[in-house]
Amino acid sequence: MDIITEPQDLFSKSDIKKILLLRQDRLGDVIISLPLFEVFKENFPDKELHICLGEKNIAATHFVQPFFKKIWYYEKNLFKIIPLISHLNAEHYDLTIDLLDNPSRTSSIMMKLIKSKYKLGFDKENRNSYTHLVPLPDKSSVHIVDRLMNILLPFNILPANIDKKINLPIDDKIINPIPKNPNKHRLGINLAGSSKAKFWGTDNYINFINKFFENHKDFEIYIFVPKNLQDLQLKLCEITKAVPAPITDDLQLLAKMISTCDYFLSPDTATVHFAAAFGIPTVVFYYVPEIPPKLLPWTPYKTPHKALLTTDAIASISVDEAIDAMEDLINK
Repeated sequence: MDIITEPQDLFSKSDIKKILLLRQDRLGDVIISLPLFEVFKENFPDKELHICLGEKNIAATHFVQPFFKKIWYYEKNLFKIIPLISHLNAEHYDLTIDLLDNPSRTSSIMMKLIKSKYKLGFDKENRNSYTHLVPLPDKSSVHIVDRLMNILLPFNILPANIDKKINLPIDDKIINPIPKNPNKHRLGINLAGSSKAKFWGTDNYINFINKFFENHKDFEIYIFVPKNLQDLQLKLCEITKAVPAPITDDLQLLAKMISTCDYFLSPDTATVHFAAAFGIPTVVFYYVPEIPPKLLPWTPYKTPHKALLTTDAIASISVDEAIDAMEDLINK
């Protein structure tokens, strides 16, 4: 089994014509992979690229469409996995790339069942699933976006030479329901993450908003929530002077609304990466098992930010800490 530690002209050659990328995990994983997809598209226009998404990130389909000729969908259902593998093998891929930097039983099974000449992945616990490996950079010091770039080594590209940011392909025809207010700065607050553990707490949000408005009369605050938190959104807006952002399942529309913000606050979730795509300074809450963390949090990439870490519930982060962090960003 080959471990590629330096750029090699291995898979960049013309005999590698059709490539499948596996990204069947979460929404955020797709967003942080967009810079890598751009590099593939720009440097290898002659190669036919396909991708396999999953149930949790199917909503990101529009964002990956510009980079791939075909998009496949994985579902954890035996009666759907079997025909999916059959369709994938009918494509006769020259190379399959697993983008996960954590060992995954699903990826290991798919890599075993998909019949491609070469199989590429990171050097980790399930290394026997691949024909070729790239080193896995230190997770405590290298951002996930930069870690992913190691996949480019067998394509004769030095990751350090890549200068990319997250770009979100958005349809220009989409009308923004909350256009920029020329008379106000705008702070966007994403109320909750992907689990209850990523909710800061109703009282914390109320106190933060009220305290923020005391010092910033020139700001407006928009609150972003998924549909299941609409009642909470309206409650907060009734108590404070915040404004409810329209609720949508359309990620393009959500990203376009977030793009109007001058600053952003959120627990760790995909909206953090939306804000990073537009260079919006962001305060982010993270739960970590230890401080300093052994795993680098998925902070906003190449964007001014303040990461507030806690080994307890996110609700334990104080309002004053959040206020101070936001003030630091505003005063920079």
